[in-house]
Amino acid sequence: MGTGVEFFFAPYSYTMPIANKSKSTSVKLDQALSDKLTSLTLLKRRDPNCIMREAIRETAISDAKKAWESYKQTSSHITLNEFDAWVDRLATDNTASIPECHK
Repeated sequence: MGTGVEFFFAPYSYTMPIANKSKSTSVKLDQALSDKLTSLTLLKRRDPNCIMREAIRETAISDAKKAWESYKQTSSHITLNEFDAWVDRLATDNTASIPECHK
């Protein structure tokens, strides 16, 4: 597995390189989610960070699969060039809107 964040845009995948160091992020959970996380850590015998990373990864994969199914049904998409241009705009304007999908 390479180092980076992988994005899937049908029919392309794109890996954005990231540093090998972990970054700490604080997430506030309500009591119900906190209790569920505690239960999962005990049940799976894994630390909470691992459980959270796994949940985020699974959500990203699920979202990518839904996007692929939507693309297969509608052919609505943005091109790789449109995506690259948007990423370039984000470097100077973090509010840049993602391009509109088209057929």
